[in-house]
Amino acid sequence: MYTGMIFQYDSSTERGLLMLSNGETKEFGTYNWVDEKNSPAVGQKIAYDNNRVKVATKEDEDAALLKKDEVIDTQEDTQTEEAFNSVDDYIEHYINKEYKLARDSVVDGVRTVSLRMYTSEEYGEVSIKQYGSNIDVTRTLNGKSVH
Repeated sequence: MYTGMIFQYDSSTERGLLMLSNGETKEFGTYNWVDEKNSPAVGQKIAYDNNRVKVATKEDEDAALLKKDEVIDTQEDTQTEEAFNSVDDYIEHYINKEYKLARDSVVDGVRTVSLRMYTSEEYGEVSIKQYGSNIDVTRTLNGKSVH
């Protein structure tokens, strides 16, 4: 079992995207939804087990934590981001902080990278764009921009 959150949901198509505690994203639909008391909503904490999705309870979160081999430390490093000279340095930095690579693409000479992290208490996303020698990094934690 994994905990996570509903990252995207379109009620007109009854389909959405989950961000799980292991860093994976999974598509889901109402056919996966087994919670009879609640309806899917963006930002909702969920429990995911064998393609079944429901609102996460305290017991679900505790069970998911017991399955982890190590405690995830999501606190900032002492190394500042200004020290990084390449996108690959940023990727390595965030992967070491338990972020998972969600996308790495190049379109019209612009490299775009997305990394995501989710624990039972926090979720975050890092977006990195490189065009020429410029690198822009945008980071959110629990839905709020981090500077």
